[in-house]
Order: sequence, then C-alpha cells, then structure tokens
Amino acid sequence: MNRKPSLPTRLSSNDYSIIKLKKFDNLQVAVMVDKENGGIAISYEDIHLDAGTKIDVENEIQAIISEELYKLIEGDQDGNL
Repeated sequence: MNRKPSLPTRLSSNDYSIIKLKKFDNLQVAVMVDKENGGIAISYEDIHLDAGTKIDVENEIQAIISEELYKLIEGDQDGNL
C-alpha cells in the first residue's frame, strides 16, 4: 500500500529546532519532526554553496543528528531521560 506523505499543516515549537553550523558561517538549518509520516525533515538555504560545500554541510548535519540520537538512546538505556 503506497501512501502519499502528508505535509504538516502546523508546527509547534516542540516539532522543530534551528541549529547553526559554525563551520559554515553559522548556516541555519531547520530540523523538523514529521509526526504524520515518521522521521525528520531537514531544510536549509544552499543556493550560495558550491557542490563540495553542499556535501560537507550534509555530512556535518548527519554527524550532528547521529550524535544527538546516540545521546538520546544511551540516556534512555541508562534511565536518564
């Protein structure tokens, strides 16, 4: 069954976070929780970035998300949430 993803109609402050990537001149990145479809969505302005920098930005975002998820999982296992 293929279900078309639905877009959220409203976001509360608990559904997203803005991070700034210091390595990339404080590039602002929105990280949004998609409760309707599960998972997260990432959004940032990349029109001014060259192809190599875009890849570096994506890698940095993935590293940050992986690290934060690891902290959440470890905290949960330790009963520290």
